[in-house]
Amino acid sequence: RLFSARPLTPRRPQPSQMQQERAKQQDLPKCFQYAEILRNPKRMIEYRVYDQSTTDITDSCGPERETEEDLVYEYLHSGGFLKLYAKPHGRMYWFAQAHAMNRHPDWKFHVSVEERHFEQAWNCLAALFIRRRFVSGMKVHTQGDKWPTRQRGREFTVYVYSHHRDYDAMFETSTTQLGAHLQRSHAELVAFVHDVEEQLAALGIASKGCAEGDLPLGRYVSLRNEAFVLALPEWELPSSWMGIDQGGLALKRDQYVYPPNQAGWNAAGHPCPYPVPGLRQRTALFSCATCVVVASAVMVLLSCQVNRV
Repeated sequence: RLFSARPLTPRRPQPSQMQQERAKQQDLPKCFQYAEILRNPKRMIEYRVYDQSTTDITDSCGPERETEEDLVYEYLHSGGFLKLYAKPHGRMYWFAQAHAMNRHPDWKFHVSVEERHFEQAWNCLAALFIRRRFVSGMKVHTQGDKWPTRQRGREFTVYVYSHHRDYDAMFETSTTQLGAHLQRSHAELVAFVHDVEEQLAALGIASKGCAEGDLPLGRYVSLRNEAFVLALPEWELPSSWMGIDQGGLALKRDQYVYPPNQAGWNAAGHPCPYPVPGLRQRTALFSCATCVVVASAVMVLLSCQVNRV
């Protein structure tokens, strides 16, 4: 016979590097994957990472932390967001920022993703977040059409832990203590952004473009410091804006608010934790807060001169 009855099996091509990277998202356990969480979003699940190599999954009654090197992650579906964070430092960091009236450095990577690709993007980002042993938090909005237009490009947020000296004495126990040792190095942050950009592109994730007011770092990722700043009259913010006091309180103290898009990517003027090429050229000479301080000082000097005359 000229032909065999058994069909020929084509040789399987070797997986490319991109395909290998794509397969790595399977490191995320099923119970932490997007679709599984939304089936029962109020379920309490912990994901324990031992000494940077092995993992285990327990419920909320699982064993306590065994060593300082162990990391425990859990998710929370609340307030229109699905959040993933390390216990306890992720929630302690959010608490510390709120205690400081949100005026300490609040650096974030924003990841721009179209809603139809949220599931794939979450599974990819969450796996990277855990593999890189980030101790802060990440989140994605679950608000659907109610997501504000001004927040386009900030569908996903990864918090970049930025230490402040006020955090040193805020918590007493070693397991809840916040410290400079929790900050990630420049190299680690660059590697994380590189992995996000590469893997989301390999998955064919669609971006919605860089958020207005953010500093673009790639096709998907942008950087912004969202520490509250002194509100400027020209911003004409509505009374419902985050941080605005209501009624008589608005007349008794300065208004520190969430920076609107027109305030730029570092309105508070805090040192940038990410190595941005040409940072001095890209950063405005004075931040909004600095301009207010300088203007006040000039007015005081002018008043002194007038009084002397």
